[in-house]
Amino acid sequence: MKKRKDTRPISEKRADPTSDLWLNKADKQWREYLHKKFNGCIVCGQSWGKLDCHHIIGSAKHLTRHHPLNGVLLCVHHHKWNEKLSAHANPKEFKKFLSEKYPENYNFFMTKRFIRGIVDFEQAYHRLVDLTDKL
Repeated sequence: MKKRKDTRPISEKRADPTSDLWLNKADKQWREYLHKKFNGCIVCGQSWGKLDCHHIIGSAKHLTRHHPLNGVLLCVHHHKWNEKLSAHANPKEFKKFLSEKYPENYNFFMTKRFIRGIVDFEQAYHRLVDLTDKL
């Protein structure tokens, strides 16, 4: 089913912490935070070219979508294409790698992957701005 476009005035969207306006701002800030935190692919260290922000718990789960521990930075190769170690092409090996090299992120995944709820995207955005500024 196609989602309806939000036609409310910007002032109403700004007042609604669950609006797409705040979702998009939080998405952008989450990506900025990961780029600043990791500075390159966590597998190979590549810091040039296209780097992808990977959600450890899928982005459809809004409650964990913008959590700082729910993301890592990967080169395109290790994000989607490497059959030996890739978040999408070989998730089993990727989770093993994560558990060994980034246990805090892995433990977040293991403990939060089934939680559900409604999230305040505005609050998530402001929390990420603060965290990014501290890096």
